[in-house]
Amino acid sequence: MTGRSSDEELHISGSWPVSTIDQIPSVVSGSLLVTRDPDGAALLTGTVGAPGAPPEDCEHFQFVLSPGDVRRLIDFLSSVR
Repeated sequence: MTGRSSDEELHISGSWPVSTIDQIPSVVSGSLLVTRDPDGAALLTGTVGAPGAPPEDCEHFQFVLSPGDVRRLIDFLSSVR
């Protein structure tokens, strides 16, 4: 797992061994980018696919979190050990 961060952006990526629905082992590569707005909102952008797959062969998703959702997420993650 690799990552980098700044005050406005957090980027995490890695590959994990998983099992597919038919229980054939595979490896999934993914990344999560969290970009914070000055108002406290955040955009979560994710990519999941086979290791080394080109972007067009990956699944992509985005979620916008309100400032309140960001605070709740930070509180939750801060409580997890």
